[in-house]
Amino acid sequence: MIFRLLEKKKEALGIWAIKHAEGSHAKFWLGFIAFIEASLIPIPPIIIFVPILLASKARKWFYYAVFTAFFSALGGFFGYIIGFVFFDTVGIWLISAHELQEEFNAISVSFEKYAFVAIFIAAFTPIPYEIFAIASGLFKINPLIFIVASFLGRLLRYVIIGYLVKLYGKHVLIVLSKYFAQTSLIFTALLVLFVYYFYFFL
Repeated sequence: MIFRLLEKKKEALGIWAIKHAEGSHAKFWLGFIAFIEASLIPIPPIIIFVPILLASKARKWFYYAVFTAFFSALGGFFGYIIGFVFFDTVGIWLISAHELQEEFNAISVSFEKYAFVAIFIAAFTPIPYEIFAIASGLFKINPLIFIVASFLGRLLRYVIIGYLVKLYGKHVLIVLSKYFAQTSLIFTALLVLFVYYFYFFL
């Protein structure tokens, strides 16, 4: 339901983001969107993250990558609290509104042994991270593991995007809109294989 609504408003959100990227409250909106995307509403921070970088010619790309990752991890921890304390009310409603009941049920399997890796992958890839945040609280994953995995996953995501904007400017928007999901999943698969090899064979 929420995903379909956002899909219909994608163009309007993009216009709004470009308009506010050069305003005096750009950082506020970036932090706000990063926070709510990680716990409540799946509005990707990229819609304003990239325009902010383009407006400043990516001079502070690393700073904004850290800034976005911090507020995203903070929002994720809010989702963790929802799962830990308010799952029977707010948590169930959010999962239903996102139409992700099946995905949520499957998460419990990945959390049994691979909590850090599962959270990191959810934070880095286009997988609905807010569902993992809520599930982490429900399954009482170690809060420190959750925060570290969330921050590192989001930091890697926005550092890569920020650096690409620095190198290629507005052309990155075309690549991100078409291929970010595929490339991030491939990168994650390679990362998981590397960790697996390092852990079991070295």
